[in-house]
Amino acid sequence: MGRLTLLIVFSCFLLFPINTSAMVNLDKIEEGKSMFDSNVNFSDSLNATTQTVNESTMIWSSIIPAIFTVIFIYFLIRFAYALFTKVGSTLKTATWGLISIPIIFIFFRVVGIFVLGENNIHNVDGYLNSIISLLSSSVFFIAIGLVFIGLLFRMSYILIKHPAYNRWSNRLFLFSVISIILSVVVEPVLYNI
Repeated sequence: MGRLTLLIVFSCFLLFPINTSAMVNLDKIEEGKSMFDSNVNFSDSLNATTQTVNESTMIWSSIIPAIFTVIFIYFLIRFAYALFTKVGSTLKTATWGLISIPIIFIFFRVVGIFVLGENNIHNVDGYLNSIISLLSSSVFFIAIGLVFIGLLFRMSYILIKHPAYNRWSNRLFLFSVISIILSVVVEPVLYNI
C-alpha cells in the first residue's frame, strides 16, 4: 500500500501546472537591479494564480476521480486474490480499502460543494459547528445504544454463565462510558478553539 501511495503522490507532483514555476529575469540583473524587484502587485499575481487554477480545473476534475478509481480497482484485485488464497491479513486490508475509498471520495465531493460554494467564510464556520454538533450527538446516542447492548450481554451472562458474555458486556460498558464523556466534552472544546 505504501508504494502505491508514493507512486500516486509522485505522479500528482509531476502534473502541477508549469506556469507556476519561477522565472528569472536576466535583463534586470544586467541593468544592476535585483531580480526580486517587481512591478506586479499582490492582486495581479493572485489573479494570475486564480486564472491558472481555473484553467487546470478541467484536468484535475478528471484526474482525481481516475486516481480514486485506480486505487479502488487495486483493492478489488487484492480482495479477489485474498479470497482465492485465503490470506486473512490481505483480505482485511482489501476490505477496509474497498470500504474507505468510496467514503473518502464522497467526503471530498461534499466538502468541496460546501466550502467552495460558500461566499462568506462565517457560513463555513456555521457548517463546521453543525457537523461537530451532529457527530457529538450521534456518538452520544450510539453510546446509549451500547449501554443497552451491554446490559443484554450482562443478562445473558447471568442466565448461562458464559465468560464471553461477561467480557463483551464489560468492554461495551467501558467504550460507552468513554464515548459519552468524549461526546459531552468535545463539543464545547471544539467550539472554543
